[in-house]
Amino acid sequence: AYNAYLDARTKMGRKGEPPPLSIGMYWFPFRNRDIADRFATGLLKAGWPGDSSYYKISEENKMSGEELNDLIFGHTITGVHPLTNQQWWIQTSLNGESMHRGARADIIFTKPEEDFSDKGKIWLEKDMLWSKWEKLFDGFEFYQMIFRNPEGSPDNKAKIIADDERTVFYENGIIYDKKTKLDWIAGPDADTTWHEARSWIRNLNVDGGGWRLPIREEVKTLYKEGAGTNNINPVFKTTGWWVWFTEKGRSYVWQFRDNYGREWWPHTEPTKDSRVFAVRPRYEYIMITDGGWFGFSQLD
Repeated sequence: AYNAYLDARTKMGRKGEPPPLSIGMYWFPFRNRDIADRFATGLLKAGWPGDSSYYKISEENKMSGEELNDLIFGHTITGVHPLTNQQWWIQTSLNGESMHRGARADIIFTKPEEDFSDKGKIWLEKDMLWSKWEKLFDGFEFYQMIFRNPEGSPDNKAKIIADDERTVFYENGIIYDKKTKLDWIAGPDADTTWHEARSWIRNLNVDGGGWRLPIREEVKTLYKEGAGTNNINPVFKTTGWWVWFTEKGRSYVWQFRDNYGREWWPHTEPTKDSRVFAVRPRYEYIMITDGGWFGFSQLD
């Protein structure tokens, strides 16, 4: 199957390695979860990039119209595009009027866009969530199916070391942020280059893997003036003042020393006081469209 997929990519003129398994399994839907897992394992053994994490879709987790009404209308949902690593938000009023900003949440193979925004209408037809936007999907009506994602809940089985109103710290090093619904792991408390940061992330497989570098909006949530000695929750146990993040394929560091926080795109590669943190979203929901699947959470 993997070789057939590579041949198809070549015939379509696509170059480079395929997307990670977490995206690639979208094109291999199986009704039986055991068969899907065995198939995914076979693809990894054949050389498909990525780890074994992917969205597990099952009929029993499909959301009903009543559940979708409570989840979408009058609320904001958010996720991170799996390829561009840009965050997106969709805010929907009780009457269905909607605003979209951030990454395009309609198709997997899209390029990063600066300040993308759109407005449209969302409505329900039985258990289907329908949308019509001015730009997304070229203005055509389209539907999405929404599924609960049980594996996206904070169900880390490791022993809890500390638990406060904002974070849960586990024995295996994972720090769960209750507000942003993100898992974090702090890297070595040592000066770290950009290339060292990426290498450490690639080799991180704690609690099943799925880790990546944070984006701007995520790393900013770690800043809290007066927290610890460097404006970061002491549970992270870091003495650094800079944290690496990525945005639209470029490397940046976020400074925690100032009383407001700021970012910097280095023309040279700094090492002094730079650290790496890994992040993994714990999305409770999965949205499936004709263009791909997108994990997301409800913000309010």
